[in-house]
Amino acid sequence: MTQNLRVVITDDSALFRAVLKRTFAAIGGVDVVAQAANGAEAISLVRQLNPDLLTLDLNMPVMDGLQTLRTMRELQLRCEVIVVSSETKQGAATTFEALQLGAVDFITKPAEANAQVSSEILAQGLRRQMAGIRLRRESSKLRRDVGSASVSKIVIAAPVLSQSARPVSPPICSSAADIIAIGTSTGGPAALPVLLSGLPSDFTVPIVIVQHMPPIFTAGLAEALSRKSSLKVVEGHDGQLLTRGTVYIAPGGKQMKVRRAFDKSVRLQITDDPPENHCKPSVDVLFRSIAQEYGGNVIAAILTGMGNDGVSGMRQLKAAGAYTIAQDEASCTVFGMPQEAIRAKVVDSVLSLDRIAPAILNLLRSNGS
Repeated sequence: MTQNLRVVITDDSALFRAVLKRTFAAIGGVDVVAQAANGAEAISLVRQLNPDLLTLDLNMPVMDGLQTLRTMRELQLRCEVIVVSSETKQGAATTFEALQLGAVDFITKPAEANAQVSSEILAQGLRRQMAGIRLRRESSKLRRDVGSASVSKIVIAAPVLSQSARPVSPPICSSAADIIAIGTSTGGPAALPVLLSGLPSDFTVPIVIVQHMPPIFTAGLAEALSRKSSLKVVEGHDGQLLTRGTVYIAPGGKQMKVRRAFDKSVRLQITDDPPENHCKPSVDVLFRSIAQEYGGNVIAAILTGMGNDGVSGMRQLKAAGAYTIAQDEASCTVFGMPQEAIRAKVVDSVLSLDRIAPAILNLLRSNGS
């Protein structure tokens, strides 16, 4: 029998705490073991109760969400944290900082005044989060059962970087790479700074990224990544010309593609096409367009994330001759997307997060890009 997940709810609004509690009850398989009105109370409860999950508001009296995460890191408290934040520009910047401090993911607070409607909207996001936590618990149990190193719950700290890599085939591109394509989801906001900070300011090709995020949040992500790397990082917009050494983030709530013009220049195409794999933006949508416009002149990577978005697009890229990389399990927050790509046999190398940027540079040097 599967054990219920034990949750502590943290929000300064008693009304919203009640909404969250009803939502968890409707989802099932969850025991809300305590509630906190601020971060200081939350930390005390986590130390006492050792829950599986802490939901965390960011704007609270006494101790806000960011200070809560910093304190949890200092105390090395082992508990997964999901931020439940407001969907505003300021909220987006704070949420991204929370993800950098160790929160696993975030859910935006519904703007609906009706409690029932709010609960239904929250349930959609929380079901996905609960599925991810259970998946990580099962993976941890499986590792312990086979006698390998045990994997505890996520520690509020920087991603664990393994020192090993498992090459699946020799690192040889069919031709020089003219673009780098990256897809990621849960854990991506913490992984992307690690990867991009490993690339120099004179990087020679454009980089396009799909990070599963809702509207507003991707602009904040681009701004934060610009501060954490030597590369220029922007949120993509329709008709934007791709230039060397610039990183383009797909805007939340839209699909991003690349299109080659009659003069051979390549520009972004931002559309309102429907979701794929329940994702908008979708990694598959971007990867397919890159395969069409660039053929095999591509290095593509799938990083940490839940689900299988990107597998179909990576299959097309690999068939065209692109070199494909998956982040390894040890350095992933969620191994879902990379694992599905590996299972589909569309991956050339499985690398720890800290080795992906050096691998990209080596591939470009070996082909004279």
